[in-house]
Amino acid sequence: MKVESTFHPDLVIEVTMGVGPQGPKGDAYILTEEDKLEIGHMYDELKDAAEAAAQVSREQAEAAGASADSASSSEEHSAASATEANAAMINADQSAENAEDSAERASAQAANATSSAEQAGQSAAHAAASASAASSSASASAASENHAAQSETSASESAVRAAVSETNAASSASQSAASAASAQTAQDLAESAQAGAEAAASTSQNAMADTINAKESAETAADSAEAILTEVESIRDTILDDIENAYIETVSGTDPVIVGRANKRYVCGECNTLTITPPTVGTMEVFFTSGATVTELTLPSTVLMPEWYGGLETNTTYLLSITDGKYAGVMTWAI
Repeated sequence: MKVESTFHPDLVIEVTMGVGPQGPKGDAYILTEEDKLEIGHMYDELKDAAEAAAQVSREQAEAAGASADSASSSEEHSAASATEANAAMINADQSAENAEDSAERASAQAANATSSAEQAGQSAAHAAASASAASSSASASAASENHAAQSETSASESAVRAAVSETNAASSASQSAASAASAQTAQDLAESAQAGAEAAASTSQNAMADTINAKESAETAADSAEAILTEVESIRDTILDDIENAYIETVSGTDPVIVGRANKRYVCGECNTLTITPPTVGTMEVFFTSGATVTELTLPSTVLMPEWYGGLETNTTYLLSITDGKYAGVMTWAI
């Protein structure tokens, strides 16, 4: 008889089958003590294999936990990068607003400079006209000369104001250009931060996928270990059932006590005493030898022996069968 493992085909339990005495059911198989020891050793090997698979499952579960921790770290880094990107975007927007304000101020100052220049031109023209009038009119009064001088002074002041306005306009334009450059730099930083946040999010997604795969692998390993353990239990139960339900069972000792099961033959050696409790349904058989001293046989009072039966004798081998706990049959062989 062989019992093989589906998961571990190299682990094959082989039970040596021997031929027992001839009986009503023909030749029967005998499970020896060596067979039982071999079954125990093979069961231990299957159990060791199941425990090894369980250890692999635990290691894969630990790896899944490590992947989960890595995924959590990536998610935190992604969140931080996104925060930095938002801050950079806010700074870029503020810099752009500052640049627009500077440009507007520069335009206003340029307009003021233009207006001042126009006023200076008008004052200069007026001064020239006054000077011309003073030269052509020899009889011009001192008041006219004074008026011409005042006009020239006003023209000079207007020219100075125009120059200052032009200088301020140039400074405002320079500040506007610097603000625009700062806004562009802030925009570039914001775009870079955004790209970093997207990369971090992608890394986080990949880590989460790795975590899911690791968990699935751990679950698969756990299922495999569970299946192996289930198979080991099934093989053990099969072996125990085979031993329990084997047609022939070898009984050791010179004073056996047998609680019989239906459809089984119990093979004993030479017995000094023999105590039998038969099943109430079905037939059991007991093969034993009464040696130089007659075997002392103990049976329930309900068992009916054949009419010809006069008791056990010395140096005789017996095959005793009992049906439904009541009807006994006896075969004898002299030795």
